[in-house]
Amino acid sequence: MNPSISDGIWIGRMRTAARIIIRVGSVVLFILAGEAALSWLYYAMNPGMAGFSNMSLSVHIYYASMTLLYGVPPLLFLLYEPAVLRWIVPSPDTKCPSCGYPIASESTSDMCPECGVRLRGIPNDALPLQDD
Repeated sequence: MNPSISDGIWIGRMRTAARIIIRVGSVVLFILAGEAALSWLYYAMNPGMAGFSNMSLSVHIYYASMTLLYGVPPLLFLLYEPAVLRWIVPSPDTKCPSCGYPIASESTSDMCPECGVRLRGIPNDALPLQDD
């Protein structure tokens, strides 16, 4: 980790990179799910194509499973993106950057009760940072 970058900024940058990867990956998987669904529809409408004289149950199961396999995970990743980001890039325990005293996330004070260092207002899942 770069010593000139505070932990909060580092976590923010890593979560931004993870967010981009999740969104781009989800788009790719949605495209694959759409391709599987369109192939399924195409072969169902043209039964003489690709050697399918009649679409058997196994062919329906194959295309349905491919559509679900490629379509459901990106939907879940996008719906639960904040939780997935906290899981991929976890925050360290909330501690004072000066003395290491554990600070409760529900604390409304902007000063460390142990050493008196002034803390910035932060979200509950980020590390407190010292004002410059």
